[in-house]
Amino acid sequence: MRAKEKRLVSCALLGVFAFWTMTFVSGCGPTSSVSGVVTLEGNRLPNARVILTPIDGAGRPAQATTDESGKFSVMSIKPGDGAYRGEYKVTFSLIEDDAIDLNKLTVDTNEDARKRAAAAMEKARQADEKKAGSRNSLLHPNYTRFDKTPISIKVPTSGSVSFKLNKNGTSE
Repeated sequence: MRAKEKRLVSCALLGVFAFWTMTFVSGCGPTSSVSGVVTLEGNRLPNARVILTPIDGAGRPAQATTDESGKFSVMSIKPGDGAYRGEYKVTFSLIEDDAIDLNKLTVDTNEDARKRAAAAMEKARQADEKKAGSRNSLLHPNYTRFDKTPISIKVPTSGSVSFKLNKNGTSE
């Protein structure tokens, strides 16, 4: 191999190394499974949105919706992909039965993206108006706000996660 080819290969390898280093440092590295159960006053909580927001503002948020038995599995980009490594504050909101579940959202790829986005936003606005605090009043406000939530999590986790909510808005 000639010197010019060696330099080219070295530069390419350095570029790949730099790319992967930045990917892992910026929170876009591998994801880890985060799953568990949410309870309120000891009762499993169905149709609750679980929202993980990076504490330091870097990285990517993740979310999940609990099933009928209060179980959830977090996603960042697509169902089942988990959350990126890092520390998160965890907030919650309760969903009406007819609200949009992001895990079940289907997209018509033949429709213009702007029209799809506008339709989704309108449907979400209507669902929000309909629920207007009725079901969310069951949750203490501490659980619904990033700046107030007493719950945080470090990813990767070991084993199943249990979020035990109570009427006082404190962490157990």
